[in-house]
Amino acid sequence: MNNFEHSLTYISDQYKLGNDYKEINSFSAMRFHYLLALKEVLNQKNKCLDSEKQKMILQLEKTFVKKIKGEYSPKTMNIKKIVRGLSHSVFKVEGNRAMATCFLVCKNDKYLYFLTNRHVVEHQRILNVVSADGKINLRGKVLIEEYPPKQDMAVIRCTKPSDDEYFTPITFGNVDKLIEGMDIYIFGNRSGLGLGLIKGMLSSFRGDNIMMNMTTEHGTSGSAILDEYGFVVGLNVGDLKEVPYAIHGRILKNYLKSLDIKFVENNNVEY
Repeated sequence: MNNFEHSLTYISDQYKLGNDYKEINSFSAMRFHYLLALKEVLNQKNKCLDSEKQKMILQLEKTFVKKIKGEYSPKTMNIKKIVRGLSHSVFKVEGNRAMATCFLVCKNDKYLYFLTNRHVVEHQRILNVVSADGKINLRGKVLIEEYPPKQDMAVIRCTKPSDDEYFTPITFGNVDKLIEGMDIYIFGNRSGLGLGLIKGMLSSFRGDNIMMNMTTEHGTSGSAILDEYGFVVGLNVGDLKEVPYAIHGRILKNYLKSLDIKFVENNNVEY
């Protein structure tokens, strides 16, 4: 499955969310349909030999691209709307020694794959992935693979339930274009009191890490660092000499690729 088809699958999954997410559903549904239409236009463009039909196809292509990049671009959403749907992507991690956060990066025919910190899970091979309301509680197997340079990352793999419409993989943002001073957010298990939002700022870069000006709390280890569109740009770890920091999104993507775990990304956003 190519990246285009992954994007269609992701948007289709968003469209299937419950009535509580009607506003997000409407946005995702229209974007999904325009992407489908664009896909068909591109298929016809490659097959068509008639010059007049080619002109019509080119016009349709321009129209659909304009819609996707304009009205139905992620820029038209805002973090308040996006947060309502994050409970389908971000989950609590619970175990004998764990109280943290993870987020869904991939689902395939058999499994769900969640990303979190290695320090959260390295002493236990089995733990629970729990939804914000507690209605979803999955047993997960910890997958720890060495990735040079050694980083605080791990994957939790859960068998996909027969009814998997609740689960929506999160999207990676334009991680190669991050800038100092941009707004960032954590949506995590704040001190074990439930999933909540924390706002901050990307203050600087240090090697493969993002240094942050924000308050992080016990339980938010393993949380996604989100941009203003709700896309992942990093993985919260903790403090480095009392400065909160996260692993850069570029490292996360390379780590998932090394495990052959597919993910959705959007490199068209600007910061």
